[in-house]
Amino acid sequence: MPQQLERIATLMSKYQNVPIDLAEERGLTTIFTLDRDFRIYRLSRNRAFTIIP
Repeated sequence: MPQQLERIATLMSKYQNVPIDLAEERGLTTIFTLDRDFRIYRLSRNRAFTIIP
């Protein structure tokens, strides 16, 4: 749990100007969304989400 909280704090700091979602915490890497913010987010190791158009 402390590692998860540390990762969330890192993401919140990095993306402080963008609303945050906990998709990574839930293990999601492929998402369907109309929200352009997911094109900005990076998962661990700088991997992008796979977005279904």
